[in-house]
Amino acid sequence: MEEHFSSIKPVELKCKYKNNPTGIDEKCPGFSWIIECRNYNSFQIAYRILVSSSTSNLNYDSGEIWDTGKVQSRDSIHIRFSGQSLRSNKIYYWKVMVWNEKDEASMWSEPAKFSTGLLEQDEWIAKWIQHNYKEVDEQEISFRAGIDNWIWFPLKNPDERFQTIQLQKSFQLKNLDQVQTAKLIVTADEKYQLLINNKFVSQSDDKIFSWARPFISDVKDLLVEGNNLIQATGFNSYVDKPGFILRIEILYSNGGTIFILTDKTWQATIKSGNIKFQQVMEVATAGDLPWRLPKAGLEFNPVAYLRKTFTTAQKVTQVFVYCSALGLYNICINSKPVTDSRLTPGWSNFYKKAFYNPYDVTSLLNPDGENIINVILADGYYAGYCGWEKGRGYYGKYPAFKMQLMIIYEDGSEEVIISDESWTSGEGPIREADILMGEFYDSDFDYLIKGWDKFNSANPNFSKVKILNEINPELISYKCEEVKPRQELKPVTINKINEHKFILDFNQNFAGYVKLYLRNVGKRKITLRFAEVLNEDGSLYTDNIRMARAEDTYISKGDEEEIWEPLFTYHGFRYVEVTGLENVLPGTITGISINSLDEQTVAFSCSNEKLNKLFECILWNQRSNYVDIPTDCPQRDERFGWTGDAVSFFRTAAFNFNVSAFYSEWFENVFDEQKTDGALPPFAPLAPMGVGPVYFNSAGWADVGVITPYLLYEFYGDINILKKYYERMKLFIRSLEFMSSNFILPDYGYGDWLFTGEETSKSFIATAYFAYDCSMMSKIAFLLEKNDDANYYNEKFDLIKSAFRKKFLKEDGNLVQLTQTAAVLAIQFNLLNENVKSKAVNFLTNDIIVKDYHTTTGFLGLSFLMPVLSSINRNDIAWKILTNSVYPSWFFMIDNGATTLWERWDSYHPEKGFYDPTMNSFNHCSLGCVGEWLFTDLAGIKILEPGFRKVMISPFIPDDLDFANATFKVSYGVIKSYWKKADGFLHLHITIPFNTSAIIVLQTQEFTSEEKYKILKNVNDFTYLEVGSGNYKIVYKL
Repeated sequence: MEEHFSSIKPVELKCKYKNNPTGIDEKCPGFSWIIECRNYNSFQIAYRILVSSSTSNLNYDSGEIWDTGKVQSRDSIHIRFSGQSLRSNKIYYWKVMVWNEKDEASMWSEPAKFSTGLLEQDEWIAKWIQHNYKEVDEQEISFRAGIDNWIWFPLKNPDERFQTIQLQKSFQLKNLDQVQTAKLIVTADEKYQLLINNKFVSQSDDKIFSWARPFISDVKDLLVEGNNLIQATGFNSYVDKPGFILRIEILYSNGGTIFILTDKTWQATIKSGNIKFQQVMEVATAGDLPWRLPKAGLEFNPVAYLRKTFTTAQKVTQVFVYCSALGLYNICINSKPVTDSRLTPGWSNFYKKAFYNPYDVTSLLNPDGENIINVILADGYYAGYCGWEKGRGYYGKYPAFKMQLMIIYEDGSEEVIISDESWTSGEGPIREADILMGEFYDSDFDYLIKGWDKFNSANPNFSKVKILNEINPELISYKCEEVKPRQELKPVTINKINEHKFILDFNQNFAGYVKLYLRNVGKRKITLRFAEVLNEDGSLYTDNIRMARAEDTYISKGDEEEIWEPLFTYHGFRYVEVTGLENVLPGTITGISINSLDEQTVAFSCSNEKLNKLFECILWNQRSNYVDIPTDCPQRDERFGWTGDAVSFFRTAAFNFNVSAFYSEWFENVFDEQKTDGALPPFAPLAPMGVGPVYFNSAGWADVGVITPYLLYEFYGDINILKKYYERMKLFIRSLEFMSSNFILPDYGYGDWLFTGEETSKSFIATAYFAYDCSMMSKIAFLLEKNDDANYYNEKFDLIKSAFRKKFLKEDGNLVQLTQTAAVLAIQFNLLNENVKSKAVNFLTNDIIVKDYHTTTGFLGLSFLMPVLSSINRNDIAWKILTNSVYPSWFFMIDNGATTLWERWDSYHPEKGFYDPTMNSFNHCSLGCVGEWLFTDLAGIKILEPGFRKVMISPFIPDDLDFANATFKVSYGVIKSYWKKADGFLHLHITIPFNTSAIIVLQTQEFTSEEKYKILKNVNDFTYLEVGSGNYKIVYKL
């Protein structure tokens, strides 16, 4: 029998990125492990994996499902399963043994497990079920699809659209004394002002997308007998397609009605010109894109309550439930929550695909055999409000639920409980539930669900559910960590505004909700409003959340003790306004932070407290925005998975937390939105917005389809992600080829978003990214052993680079556009020859210095600025940019109270106040892309081989910093880089995990170290050491 050494032990076994995952639907999942070993220069040379269908078999070292035998390999991550075919709805157990460089065998690892979900679509026998919703009465007046029209001045030249126009219509009215009402609804894009008979009626508000908030009024008192005149002024400063729409319904006492509509009977002129009034142009029909049917108020489906009883005839040994929804659901079995997860099952393109969540519920079934399933079903993004248009129901009008509960009995027999016609449903106390708008719980409606969670209860308010057959998306298991409550926060201050109003400060901007703990408050209506910042008068500043109502309401029961929290919403906030309570104590309200981030993988501290605060801000940015998808912001009416933000922030994100499963999940959404021609979206899932800039194939955004999978491979060493999407990446490149002319892409897209200095042409940016994509595709093809493709993309890169130089370089070698972003992209993407590159380097460094160490880039340039400065050995400049406290800078935000980084450098300025609320988030990841530099340069942890199997440790030591301490957990274990100055010496403490190696770069040729190392080379007073695993202490004189 082979001897086992306890000094070597495989731990933290993972299957498909997760510890003991439930319900995976991949037939060949990957296995990974970390090896605990304190030996120096130690690595794995072989492994053996056993997979069994039972723990007893595994305990006897029997892997009847898969026994790899002793495999000679250093690989300890993403070992693809290749045993017997896995079966659906089955638990598998596995363990691993490894051998080190001395061919010494480890002890067997502790057993791990994984379970499979439903591996084939035809195994789903459950049905989509819906509550029988009552049709809601229309508003007192509303626009009619296919009848009303949007009108504008007939534009012959597109440039004319950015002008102020005058619209008018006259009409005759008889028997005014018999008119009962004259209901008006009106709106315009961009803005309007309306007069009737020369009397002011209304005008657009000053907020973005004012067209989505039409004005309604009874204008009977403004009408006159005989001729009436309607006059409207239309304003447009930025929208590509302006429009005005109006409807008046004049109702007579005899039931007769006159309709005044916007149509071709209206006249229009340009207000500033000498153009005569002429017939208007009908620019769209009500109900069509881009505006659809704007409505004055908010509409909600009441939350549905579903129930199903069933009995079990004998003892159960295994029960899994697989749940999906078109919308959001909360499930309990026998009054016990199945999960504490939120926003399940996750957002997807529901037309194509829906996620399902697998749970082991064996322990929740009653031993007496009587069981009940209770589900609360809300709109979510499927049927609720979504995006900046104040629109809802983009995927469907009402939510639906699908569930399959699979029971295995003690005798081996099986039973399946499904969602079908046998379920009943009703309404209850949650009257409104919307992700953007908030939740409203009215305890006066508790009677509607009395006894609904009891097995023998017969509730007359419940009736048979409806079966939904119109939609049947593919169902796939949810791969990443679910959204869960991760952290509780207590209010730091409670400010009493008046007798029943309080404002609480949690001293931290975050994404989540608040939980109420009430005691003897009686019957009250408690309203909670949320904001990131306060006005000068101490009130909530909510202009920047735009059309997101962000308000929760709880009508209390009057019990001695009550605890309440919303189930189907979340907000981005630091402050909460509480109305309706006589007193609010520190224990009354608790903040709950939610996100999809299960494992923080870094720690960082240094002697600069502002820098430590910046690091914490970046962590909280990610905690706030990695909620199911990588959102842009958690507070306003957007919260989309913008691809540009996800690309620029990825490297920082992957340092901060383990985002391997998170991004693998999101890639499903990204490529689901890919067009047939290969173009990739600006955000995913792609809610079908009618207005707003939605640019497919925008440079820096669409490149998510190539750049981010490659970065995921670099960080986590999983080549399978590249294999999975390779053909889709090729299709994307073809779409860029089609868009280009002589390898130059057009002036199109978002450009260098939110730049603060000179603008870089969009064609320059797009062509640079086109070249970069091709260079990266060449690397990917080579990794996948597709050599012909690799050569093709490499040649394509050279052709684009040549065209780029011809188009964007002057004869003297300088860039045509001397902007920081232009220089950064040209250097980072390797588009310049060495002699020309030096000119770009000189411009970049000089421009930053001349601007007092400030950056003028937007999101795209900023994401590569620090890596470029590092690559040209100008970390001294990077450090001065980072620690600059003058606007625009990171420390400027810190000095002005930021607890998360902002969307703009001046989202708030003490001299100017708040930036335009049109787009002004105080919790945005993009400016946090600097976070990676703390680890790659200040700590000096640079990747040399995928998965950080080999790293370089080369810390930058600023003169005005005393120490920096960073740890980073990679797939192989924890890397540590700690340095401090003491008595004229620099002390380095470095940890390299088992099965990895490192090159340590010292800024000296004279040093001391007691550990084993190999000197690779000495260059320009730098020493390069090669080391294996272990802990290293190195000291040298500064």
